[in-house]
Amino acid sequence: MIGVSKESHRWGTVVTKWRKNLFKQHNVVMGPTYEHSYLVLNSERRVGYSVNKYNQGRRTVRRSAEVAESTNRKGLPPEMLHTLDHVVFVYSMFRQHSLTAARKLGKVEALAG
Repeated sequence: MIGVSKESHRWGTVVTKWRKNLFKQHNVVMGPTYEHSYLVLNSERRVGYSVNKYNQGRRTVRRSAEVAESTNRKGLPPEMLHTLDHVVFVYSMFRQHSLTAARKLGKVEALAG
């Protein structure tokens, strides 16, 4: 349809932009299928999509905090030390608020990992 292979980076760039525009302009979420195609997500599938994206983001933030905590601080300038401390602090606050919210909502197994 766009004249390039589905395995090309150009294909991914165009499709990603198209999916973002569909969501921003029409609140339509397109989810991937196993056949390298896309389908419109209904409300139930949107919940699963949201949980997956949340968990991916949470893991990414956790990994960045782990890297920051394990970085050798010896010889780093004060600005970089402050940046490392900030990353660790933000993760700790995120984790605390996430756990508190889960407790307030009751047992939320999908998000409580």
